[in-house]
Amino acid sequence: MSVSDAKKKANAKWNKANTKNIACTVNLEEHAAFKAYAERQGKTISAVLLEYVRKCISEDEQRE
Repeated sequence: MSVSDAKKKANAKWNKANTKNIACTVNLEEHAAFKAYAERQGKTISAVLLEYVRKCISEDEQRE
């Protein structure tokens, strides 16, 4: 079943109000190496990065 236009609009509105993207630029060799790393972990690049961001935040909170 496809997502209705109203649901897509509601999701986009929520995402705009509640999320931000984090990005970095890497050279093609680094991208290929990191993509291969993520695949070996059975994850996407985004999943690996999100896991790392959450780990950093958690470690920082524990130090405080």
